[in-house]
Amino acid sequence: MKPFGLKSSDWRVFVYLSHHQNSTLAPICEFYQMDKAILSRVVSKLAKLEYIEFLKADDKREKIITLSAKGKEIFFDANVCIRKYEKEILDILDEQDQEVLLKLLDYINEKI
Repeated sequence: MKPFGLKSSDWRVFVYLSHHQNSTLAPICEFYQMDKAILSRVVSKLAKLEYIEFLKADDKREKIITLSAKGKEIFFDANVCIRKYEKEILDILDEQDQEVLLKLLDYINEKI
């Protein structure tokens, strides 16, 4: 994420919004078990970088966020880099070991 000036906490917001289109902060905090103050700082940073936009909410205290066009572009570009990196890692392993690794990762993901 370094080439894009992003941290893992920033990237979590990108991933969440890519799956949910838009969201308030509470569901993101709950999903990632993230402190609301930390998420608020992340959202402020992403808004300054013009990666997210705020949508109008019925309740003015509530912030609804969505990826901006620039944010969608960064998400796509970063995803390409991530997939390339993952492929490089997987290419170290033979096909059988790749299957074992992916099964282990699925298992770990289920338990988390």
